[in-house]
Amino acid sequence: MKDRVVLPPRPVAAAVLLCSTAAAAAAAHHLRGWHPALAAVVAAVTVGPLVAATWPRFATDTLGLHGTVLPGVPGGGDGWLLGRSRQLAAAMGAKRTCFLLSEWRAAAGTPNYQVWLAGVRRVVLSHPADVAHVLGRVCPPRDASWMRAFGLPISSKVLILTTGGEHAAARRLLAAPLADDAVLRAVAAGVAADVNAEGAGGGGGAALGRALAAAADAGAPADVAAATQAMTLRVVHRVMVSAPATDGVDFGPAIAGLVPLLVPLTLVPLPAVFARRRLGRVRAIGDLYRRCLAHHEAARRAAYAAGAWPRVPPRDVLDVLLADADRGGLYADRDRLAADWMVLMMTGVDSTARSIEWGVYLLCTHPDVQARVLTEVSAALASPPASDGAPPPTDGDPPPPPIPLPTLTALPYLHAVWRETLRLYPPAASGGSRRLATDVVLPSSGAVLPAGTAVKMPHHVAMHSPHNFPRPDAFEPRRWLGGAPAGRHAGGAASCPSPAPAAAGGGRGVEGGGGQAAWRPFGLGPLSCIGRRLAEVQWKAAVAAVVAKYELRLDADAPAVEPLDALSLKPSHMRVRLRRRGGKGTGA
Repeated sequence: MKDRVVLPPRPVAAAVLLCSTAAAAAAAHHLRGWHPALAAVVAAVTVGPLVAATWPRFATDTLGLHGTVLPGVPGGGDGWLLGRSRQLAAAMGAKRTCFLLSEWRAAAGTPNYQVWLAGVRRVVLSHPADVAHVLGRVCPPRDASWMRAFGLPISSKVLILTTGGEHAAARRLLAAPLADDAVLRAVAAGVAADVNAEGAGGGGGAALGRALAAAADAGAPADVAAATQAMTLRVVHRVMVSAPATDGVDFGPAIAGLVPLLVPLTLVPLPAVFARRRLGRVRAIGDLYRRCLAHHEAARRAAYAAGAWPRVPPRDVLDVLLADADRGGLYADRDRLAADWMVLMMTGVDSTARSIEWGVYLLCTHPDVQARVLTEVSAALASPPASDGAPPPTDGDPPPPPIPLPTLTALPYLHAVWRETLRLYPPAASGGSRRLATDVVLPSSGAVLPAGTAVKMPHHVAMHSPHNFPRPDAFEPRRWLGGAPAGRHAGGAASCPSPAPAAAGGGRGVEGGGGQAAWRPFGLGPLSCIGRRLAEVQWKAAVAAVVAKYELRLDADAPAVEPLDALSLKPSHMRVRLRRRGGKGTGA
């Protein structure tokens, strides 16, 4: 079968580029009498870029050398040399990349399609069976050309850039404390205490609770985004070093400012030459994380030496990192240690905070859903308290959560709202890019993609596709009630339910099973998000506590909320009016 005889795009393109440039230089030398060196330079500057931009598309779409030609995107904007690069660059600047990718899917009319960007074919997949096959079975490495900027602040050996055994080893170390049941119980307790606390507090505590209470009592709209970011920062910092306060280090601007600095650097060759000022700002933020890590390491080692903090069992991420460093493991490399410290802080805070903001927004705009969540949460609060296996609190621990963790994670309607929120507004909406290391046959159609193909699987495209979900743009939590969590709880171990197993088909919605397979906001396989359970517990604890305490609605005088794709999908601005359930604070 012709489609199954494929040539790897990059080696063939390199050979053609070398031969065409050499032929042009020879022609200039013999026909025009140019000096060989001059002819070679002119050929490299003129012919080289032209061939590099045009040959891959000609070889793939016209000659059929590189596997199956997938449907393209019809309509204008597809330039001869640059392809759709200008459209993509404009969408990135307007923070609507994921929406452009969805528009391209709708124009192509199929779950999978291809676009050309400056001589590079990018295949976009949203068919659930194909995504599951590529991510779960093939598991190609991330496309380093789109991610390399994340190695600039500290080290290129950061977790999201490593592959193979190094990545697997680092992932095993870091995933353990992020999914530990004792850690998750403390997270649920801390979030509930934060929302319910209203005093002045200190050290960054009760950030969300103070902001909401002050706004409700003053009758003013609350800045939910700022308060939620502060709360998730406090939670993630506690998971990292068992301390809610950040010791005066203002990570907020560092976290908010790093991504806008990094994204443009993915398009800059030799940033040390062509983007020195921006690179300096990026490395200054990296130095902030280095200093913070050094501070906490010194304090922890002093506690080890004094016998005030047991090394075993590890209680947080810092314990795990230092234990590995001391036995000469991966994290004996101090740059790698600091880089992964940074990426866990950055990704753990921003993506979770955004998903909580979107949950609040959807409850504001759907009062019927808000009422049903309140009914379910109120029933759970009214139930006799049950032990979840947690040890009794000691000095410095947060108060126990109003809803025990196993009950919280098993509330079926809250779980459905969580899933539907992440379907509509997935945190990493544009998804990641992968570069195939071997030839791949897509199970949905038998299409063949050769090694070297750039593949993108945007979460927003898959979860807003009518091929996967009926009424894809509607907020309908009932989609997920058939797959509600069972609430496993054995030996004190709370379990956050996992997505339903992937179905092979993908043409039907959730009611038919296809949507269950298409719901992958955390990715799939060995490179999926390691903080999934932590993010889920934070979201459910925060939304349950807020709904139990306040009636929520959007500020009618504020502009409409727009989603912005800035690595994490975030609301443009959101002002929320609150009314206490007990009647205090009109929120008007």
